Amino acid sequence: MKHVTKMMLVVAVLAMVAVTAQAAVITPTDVSAPTVNAAWFSAVNAINGNGLDGVGNVEDQLHRASDHSLNDHWQQNSTSSFSAITFDLGSAMDVGAAYVWNCALWDGAGDQTGRGVQNTTIEVSTDGVNFASLGTFTFAQASLASSSDSIAAEIVNFDSIQTDVRYVKFGITSNYGDSARTGLSEVRFDTVPEPATMTLLGLGGLLALVRRRRK
Repeated sequence: MKHVTKMMLVVAVLAMVAVTAQAAVITPTDVSAPTVNAAWFSAVNAINGNGLDGVGNVEDQLHRASDHSLNDHWQQNSTSSFSAITFDLGSAMDVGAAYVWNCALWDGAGDQTGRGVQNTTIEVSTDGVNFASLGTFTFAQASLASSSDSIAAEIVNFDSIQTDVRYVKFGITSNYGDSARTGLSEVRFDTVPEPATMTLLGLGGLLALVRRRRK
């Protein structure tokens, strides 16, 4: 009977660890990139939440297709070349995917989704100096019918969980046809708890079960 009890406790702890290992969305603390206009198209617009509807979990929120005067989007000049945008997560953590709201801009000229990022290399770094490439990724073009439309986030999965990542760089190589500008509406990343955190949570659950049994 004691053996069965021990096995049940082990199974319970493993289940708790599995639950705590689920992804959690993180907002970058800083971002750097060239911009068209510091007031309207600043790179910080890609992480500040402007334009998101605030309904539900961040990754499930919709981004409005609004005029650029509302500071909802980041954009850069792409007439001659494309540039990179680098996100600072604030501290090193494990990262498995990006949530991308591509350019959802609708302004006086109409649908500007051709400015959305199409192909980009993605690199990760712990120190912001030495980057490791994860390969080339393709973001979907936003689909808009009017200025009142909104778009959902696209989940861009990395090949595997990348450990000890603080900086994530999108090295943009193409957009969806706009020869003047390229941009994004918003970007988030997902993380998983560090093994040490999961272990502590598991041990806490084990102690709670033991105390309950003694009662």
